[in-house]
Amino acid sequence: MKLNDQPSKPVAAKGGTDPECTVENKDHGAISGLTIDKRTFLFLLLVPIVIIVSYSYLDSARGPYFYAHNSDPEYAYLLNSLNIAELKSPSHIDHPGTPLQVLGGLCIGIANIGNPGDITQQNVINESEYYLYLLNMLLAAVIAGAALLVGIFAFEISGKLYLGLLLQVSLFCSPHIYHELVRVRPETLLISITYLFLIPVIATLKFRAEDHLKKYLAAFALLTGLGIATKIVFVPLAIIPLILIPRFKNKILFVLFTILSFLFFTIPIWPKFSGFFSWCYRLLTRSGRYGGGEADFVDTSKFFDNIFAALTENPVFSLALLLSVVFLVRSLMRSRGEERVHAHIDLRVLMSLIVAQFLQVLLVSKHYSPHYLLPALMLTGITMFCLGRNVCSLGDLGKRKQPVVLLVAAVGVGFVVYTWNGIGRMASGLRVRSEESLAVVEAMNRYPEHDKVYYYRSSSKMFALHFGNSFAGSEYGAKLNSMFPGHYFYNVWSRAYSDFSRNIVMEQYIKDNPERLKAGNPKSFKVVFQGRSFERSRNANQGHKPELDLIDVHEGPEETIYLLNLK
Repeated sequence: MKLNDQPSKPVAAKGGTDPECTVENKDHGAISGLTIDKRTFLFLLLVPIVIIVSYSYLDSARGPYFYAHNSDPEYAYLLNSLNIAELKSPSHIDHPGTPLQVLGGLCIGIANIGNPGDITQQNVINESEYYLYLLNMLLAAVIAGAALLVGIFAFEISGKLYLGLLLQVSLFCSPHIYHELVRVRPETLLISITYLFLIPVIATLKFRAEDHLKKYLAAFALLTGLGIATKIVFVPLAIIPLILIPRFKNKILFVLFTILSFLFFTIPIWPKFSGFFSWCYRLLTRSGRYGGGEADFVDTSKFFDNIFAALTENPVFSLALLLSVVFLVRSLMRSRGEERVHAHIDLRVLMSLIVAQFLQVLLVSKHYSPHYLLPALMLTGITMFCLGRNVCSLGDLGKRKQPVVLLVAAVGVGFVVYTWNGIGRMASGLRVRSEESLAVVEAMNRYPEHDKVYYYRSSSKMFALHFGNSFAGSEYGAKLNSMFPGHYFYNVWSRAYSDFSRNIVMEQYIKDNPERLKAGNPKSFKVVFQGRSFERSRNANQGHKPELDLIDVHEGPEETIYLLNLK
């Protein structure tokens, strides 16, 4: 990238269009180095800086990763990253999430250069919060860097700063995106991958795919394979290059290269591919989440409700999608002859984005969760980018220019206020959850002599480590048992009890502690349970409560503490 002292000037298109609004560049020659003036570069730095500030602000509100709403799947990815650092195949392969685990493994390996494996394990277990914070900070920095790159490329293509900013602010188009800034899961990495994926998409608006076919095939296949290897919800975005790449044989090449890219980024899980594909098959053929439920392709009673939820929960995304559909239909109906040829690539890009977004909505509505929609949500900025290009290419705005500028400014101010309020509300919500978890942790300190039994959504580092270890093939069960004796876990789904590495029934658990039953006095046997309330939580009355006499001694809204009452 070269920084010049003089600002870049947009190239006006033929046909008498307004040079202040025109974004068309007819250069179809070689893809040359970027040129951008320093002032524009500093403006394009604003959004990446806001991303880092937003991350820091939300991070301060979130609380430790072992708190109830922060540990799943963070600790699963941490201990599978430890597997990678020890050159073992990860056990958590569902998403498959391999690139995130490799990145985590690199962080752990670099931080423990020269340490033997036993010391590395001990460091990660004892300082799990530090390693997750390190990985989260790295992911946020990568996102900020990717936002800067996509902004620079968008400016180079369009010659307009505000169009570059449109792509950068994609992250703030939905709370479900910027919430991922303080998570350590595949969606967090998908943000930066989707940013980078937009670069070859917008490049097609300036450099014809026919003239640079090899570069487009390589870029699209590499990023598509990386995205799918990170999480399979990225699959619908593959339709974009399939539409943009010319000729059928080249589309086949793209598919083949994407498969090779996917295989490359999932090398660590090659021995477990059968398990991954079996999980994918269950997702397709069963109506429940995570491949569970009835053997039915889709639960129609929930499917359309999920589509409605996906659209209503993301108003900016839905509005941009609606406007793009209206504009595309209008353009196809009104354009004729040379006008249609002139607008062909712009409309083709817009059509590919619309198709990808609709496919994403349909895909995630089978088993809906808001963060599954992230790749489509991240296309909101480029959808508005393409609309801006097409609106500017309609001709000389003349007297309409000032109202349009005022409208754009008003929308921009409204978006900033909307985003600022959204981040503030999210931070407040995170603080409330963090304070609830802290209250439970402090209440547990009143029972130092009790044996602890933790279960799902327990704000406990012990449970978080147990949860992560269970998804890491129980590789570190023996190590955890030796480091933290006297901690047990209850599986709310199987109703089985275990320590860090082996299943034990409650009767056996009591027999393993005969010294607690002195003189036949059961009151000397002290056990405390910690986890989501069986009576007050959102998932109450689901048959998860153990068949024991438990006394609730903490009135938390969701998480609570129970004492075991042996009569």
